[in-house]
Amino acid sequence: MICVKSACSGLLLGSLLMVSQALLAKDIAFSQKFEWDFDVDAEATIVITNYDCDIIIEPSTSNRVRFEIHLDVESKEQEDIEILRNYLESLSFPARRDQVKLETTFWDSRSSNSNLGNKVIKMKLKNGKSIKLSEFNIKATLSIPASCALDFTTKYSTVEMTDVKELKLDSYDDKLYGKNVADEVNIVAKYSKMEFVNLGTTEMDIYDCHFTAEKTEGLTIVSKYSDININTAGNIDLEGYDDNMIFKTTGDIKLSTKYSDLNGNVSGNLTLNIYDSDLEIDEIGNLSISESKYSGYTFNKINNATISSSYDDEFSFESLGSLKVLSSKYSSYSIDQLVISFEIPDGYDDNIKIHGISSSFTHLDVNSKYSNIALYSSSGSPLKIDWKTKYGKIDFSESDFKTRIMIKDNSEYQYEGVRGTEAENMPYVKVRGYDVKMNLNN
Repeated sequence: MICVKSACSGLLLGSLLMVSQALLAKDIAFSQKFEWDFDVDAEATIVITNYDCDIIIEPSTSNRVRFEIHLDVESKEQEDIEILRNYLESLSFPARRDQVKLETTFWDSRSSNSNLGNKVIKMKLKNGKSIKLSEFNIKATLSIPASCALDFTTKYSTVEMTDVKELKLDSYDDKLYGKNVADEVNIVAKYSKMEFVNLGTTEMDIYDCHFTAEKTEGLTIVSKYSDININTAGNIDLEGYDDNMIFKTTGDIKLSTKYSDLNGNVSGNLTLNIYDSDLEIDEIGNLSISESKYSGYTFNKINNATISSSYDDEFSFESLGSLKVLSSKYSSYSIDQLVISFEIPDGYDDNIKIHGISSSFTHLDVNSKYSNIALYSSSGSPLKIDWKTKYGKIDFSESDFKTRIMIKDNSEYQYEGVRGTEAENMPYVKVRGYDVKMNLNN
């Protein structure tokens, strides 16, 4: 039994020594660049699929596409390196003059784990052979003519991209730094950061992304949880959710969003459907809101505004041509300068402050319940008052007006009067409703 035990101990010790030697053996390093060249038409489409590989897409000086894969790998077995080298040296890609299809993923499967503190990367190549590596680093370079279209699918990579004619991009968790796209752009992206200079007509469907561009033509966006920053854009059609948006100068904007912020300098016409969002734009053409709830608006200058439904919103205007709100509840309106008119035919518990009116002012017409109105106008300007409410109150300087009708009968209060010279089309204030309070003092 002693001999048997000694033999077992010797075998165990030998096995441990062999394992230790294998673990301590120096890995074999291998570095090589692999190249492929393709002659293409000037307006060919270049299709590339990329995964976990930093890639530089640079301009080509001729109608030639060059694709390079740079490998830095290590393995414990020379045989595995030779299998990988031979495979890549024999690798080819589908190519015609009008289209080239490339990929940085030359394996069917790749997994990584740790064995006794050593990293083991198992890879099954697309030719069916399997290898083991201890280190695997890959990067790529693609040279294409600027007149080509790029169809690019990428994940988990850093990308530097040159000018292209057209771009179709499917991105997931990438950092992409692009330049110019002359014509159409189509982007689908999640969790990516994208920067461009100038883009043509652009369509995007993005989720939890950061997107910036110096300039785009027409822009259509579906977005959630994203930051979007564009200096100059054409017309914009955006459906969003919990986004932060900056559009400095744009054409018309059509926006439907929830829980979002929008900031801008100058835009064309603005069409909105908004919920619990904040908008701040210095100057726009006309404003149209189909429905708004729990939102804040700050505008410096607007020509005309029409709002179908407002609920618990806050509006602030420096200069406003005219405003008509078909239905308003619990909302506030602050206007530094009203140029033409203000109308709310169906209001409830609103606060309205008009700090000044221009010489072009025509009328204020409100039918409401439980609302407060303040209108400040100079004592010398012509004005007609047409007031008829229940439980209402109006404060004004009666001595400035010629009274036409004055009726106070329990809850009924009716007043008609004129300041200045009465005329058929003179400016007027018309209020109907229930428990409305108004201040017309200067």
